[in-house]
Amino acid sequence: MEKPQPSVPVSPEARRLFFTGIVQRHWDEMRQLFNGRLTSKEKDSWRNVFEHCVLQLAAAEALADLLKLPEKQRRQLQTVAAIHDWKKRLEIKPGNFTDEDKNIAERGAADLLAVADPDASLMSATGPDFIRRALVSEPTDREYLQFLLDDYTMGNEIVPFPVRTAEAENRMSEETKRKLAAHVGVASYWDAERAVCDRAQWRVFAMLRGVGVEIYSPSDIPFLLQREIARRLQEKQKVLGQKTPVQGSFAAVT
Repeated sequence: MEKPQPSVPVSPEARRLFFTGIVQRHWDEMRQLFNGRLTSKEKDSWRNVFEHCVLQLAAAEALADLLKLPEKQRRQLQTVAAIHDWKKRLEIKPGNFTDEDKNIAERGAADLLAVADPDASLMSATGPDFIRRALVSEPTDREYLQFLLDDYTMGNEIVPFPVRTAEAENRMSEETKRKLAAHVGVASYWDAERAVCDRAQWRVFAMLRGVGVEIYSPSDIPFLLQREIARRLQEKQKVLGQKTPVQGSFAAVT
C-alpha cells in the first residue's frame, strides 16, 4: 500500500466542512464533550482532548465503512470513540466543576453508554484495564477495534501505534510507569501495550482482508485510515472547487 506523505496542506475551509459534518452527525456525543468542558477556548483549554476525540471519531467512521459494520456496531464504535475521554478534565481538575455540573455530565454519559456500551467493555478497551485483561483472555473483535483506534490517534494525527505508544511512554513519569506495570502485573506496561497492539493489528487486518479491502500488511492499517480520511477531505475540497491534493496527517480538526 502506498503510504501518504505527511504534512501536505489541507484547505482550512475543507477541513471545517468535514469536521463540522462529523460534529453535526454526532451531536449527542459532542454535547457530552461539552458537559466535560473539553470544548472551551479559555486559557487552560482542554480543546486538544476534544480534537483528539473528534479525529478518533472520524477514524471510527472510516473504519466502520471499510469493514461494512452493521448499523448498531457502527454506532457503538463511533459513540465510544467520540466520548472515551469525556471525563479527563473532571478526573484531573474536579474543582472546575460544581456538583450539579458533575451530575449532568455523569447522567449524560450514562444515557449514551446504556445504548452504545451497556457492559462497559468498549470504554474499558481504551484504558489500562484492557491490557491486563487481554494478557489473560482473548478480547472480542469490537474491543480490538476500539483499542486500536485509540492507539492510532495521537493528539490530532493518525499515526502507527509504535509512534503513539513511544510518545505516550516518553511523557509519562517513571512513578506512573511503575504503578501501571504493577496494576497490569507486568515488568513493563508499555511493552505489554505494544504486544497487545500487535495482536490487535493482526486481528483487524484479517477482518479487513475478509471484506475485500486491498491491504497487504497489518502495519498498513493507520495509513489506510489516513488515506480514507484524506479522500473524504478531498471530496470537501471538490465541493469548494479547490484542487489542492490532500494526504497524510491533519494539522488540526477545527
